[in-house]
Amino acid sequence: WIRTIEQKFGLIRCNVNQKTLFAAQQLQGPIGAWWASYLATQLEGHQVPWVEFCDAFRAHHIPDDIMEMKLEEFLKL
Repeated sequence: WIRTIEQKFGLIRCNVNQKTLFAAQQLQGPIGAWWASYLATQLEGHQVPWVEFCDAFRAHHIPDDIMEMKLEEFLKL
C-alpha cells in the first residue's frame, strides 16, 4: 500500500507533511481508526512527516516475525 501511495506522489507535488495528509485521506475502516488513534497520542500541533507515518504504519500493521522472515529470504538470495 505504501509503495502505491508513493507512486501517486510522482503525480502530485507535495512536501513530507502533505504526503502524510494525502495518504491519511486514503485510509478507511479499521486502518482509518488506527490512524485516528495514532494522531490522538501525538502532541497538539505535531505534523507527522511521511517517514514517521511509514514507520508507524509498518510497526503497527506488519508483525516483527514477518519482517524477520522477509529479511532472511532476502539474505538467502
